[in-house]
Amino acid sequence: MKKAFLIFLFFVDLAFNSHGQSRPTAHLVQGGSVTLHAHAEGALSFLWFKDNEPVNGFYEEKLVVREAGIYTVIALNDGCESEISDPVEVVIEPNGPVKQVDMQIAKSASRSIALLGATIDYQLVVVNKGPDTATNLTVRDVLPPALEFNEILGAYSGTASYSASSHELVWKPDSLPAGESSELRIRTQVKQEGRVENYAEVETTQPDPDIGNNTATASTDVVALRIPNAFSPNGDGLNDVFEIIGLALFEENELFIFNRWGTEVYRMKDYRNTWDGGTLNEGTYYYVLRIKMENGKMETFKGYVTLIKQQRSF
Repeated sequence: MKKAFLIFLFFVDLAFNSHGQSRPTAHLVQGGSVTLHAHAEGALSFLWFKDNEPVNGFYEEKLVVREAGIYTVIALNDGCESEISDPVEVVIEPNGPVKQVDMQIAKSASRSIALLGATIDYQLVVVNKGPDTATNLTVRDVLPPALEFNEILGAYSGTASYSASSHELVWKPDSLPAGESSELRIRTQVKQEGRVENYAEVETTQPDPDIGNNTATASTDVVALRIPNAFSPNGDGLNDVFEIIGLALFEENELFIFNRWGTEVYRMKDYRNTWDGGTLNEGTYYYVLRIKMENGKMETFKGYVTLIKQQRSF
């Protein structure tokens, strides 16, 4: 069996190379990392070893290392394998300076009030407020049952994936130098009414002395408008007015009522559930309700309502 030719390189991040060693050595400070790269012509995958034990789950041509040990690699291709590479030793300097970061996450929702079935966009922003570069970042956004994930919006750094079984979005941004930020936006759809709270957190392998800013929550009140199809103003305290459940959460609205000939018989700006039919005759009327949403657009609802003027029985 012909064995593939393997070239083994390593590049150090947040570390330095030592010289005069019998084998390549990377000396890391606490919180540092080294990226090991392997290249073999036509290789389909790679098998990495730490202290002669396989590093499970990593089969790409590069491996980011943050733990001390002796690392080697084999290239695999169609049933054959390369010779094992020369070893590289990774050493953690116990007395070296510790790399520190201060990760902060902020989360915002496109709506503080939303109608049932509407979409809500969330923006996640991570900021490195610490003195050193943050690496191996992981952001987790756990969607509550009331939200359904739709898509990731626009460009973002690193990788991101959503698991429908766990309702969790995992975002791994690229390394973040001190003072810089990265953002990701997602679109969701609301499936349940009530208060919806969306939680997110960020973590990294570097020491973070202030974990109080590693989590963020955005809240939205989800409303299911309930517009009655009939009401009876007979003074019994039940359905005496044309009451629209959920309307009070919206600051601006306008209600129009028309008879069966299309003549406007009632109009009210900022309607507050007070119309009792007035002097109109019993019958079926057509309503148009316009509500101003947070984005400034008016959303329109149309339908029929029956005015029943039966006398209250005693």
